[in-house]
Amino acid sequence: VDLLPKPYQWLMKSAKSPIIDFYPDSFTIDMNGKRWPWEAVVLLPFIDSKRLIESSRKMVPDNLLTDDEKRRNQLGDALVYTRDEQISKTVPALNNRPNFGLIEECNVSEKRYNDTSWKDEHLAAKSVLRPELLPGTIVPYPGF
Repeated sequence: VDLLPKPYQWLMKSAKSPIIDFYPDSFTIDMNGKRWPWEAVVLLPFIDSKRLIESSRKMVPDNLLTDDEKRRNQLGDALVYTRDEQISKTVPALNNRPNFGLIEECNVSEKRYNDTSWKDEHLAAKSVLRPELLPGTIVPYPGF
């Protein structure tokens, strides 16, 4: 909830919200054939997307959102992030939230998808999906 813009947060928390039934305090999990709880299927209520959108628009008018929040709610360019050892920058924390701190010495470049060669590569006859890890990939929790 805390990651949503403030004007939307009450829709998930308040008993007076017209869509509070979409966000139960407790729920059941289906352990059918599973050994560990994290493997289970979470049984949540169906969310009527039309009702969700209508309630959101009615209860949270655009003038309650900051310009940045409005911008994030629009379609934008697809971005491609790639590791680049030539770059070392600090990425600021998300909305200055303590649990999303600075990323220091970030070696990542950002390009618009349409400015990369990737947009045409899928058309090449030799393009195939290779479901494999790249050399040097660190797997923090093997088997999870």
